[in-house]
Amino acid sequence: MISRMKGVLNTSDLNTFKKITTEMAKCASSERERKMIADFRRYITNNWGSITIRNEEDCGSLSPKGSY
Repeated sequence: MISRMKGVLNTSDLNTFKKITTEMAKCASSERERKMIADFRRYITNNWGSITIRNEEDCGSLSPKGSY
């Protein structure tokens, strides 16, 4: 699952990311796990633009905040 998630983030595939996190939530063994997955999904979805800009060649793959 982790390698699939990395692939999704590296290829900027939001629809597949949502499908994977839905599968993860269905397989969660507790309400706490489901909440963690939902929070993770919300965070990534809300920051999708910043995450995907890393995949652009001109960006140099740095974090949007840069490195200090």
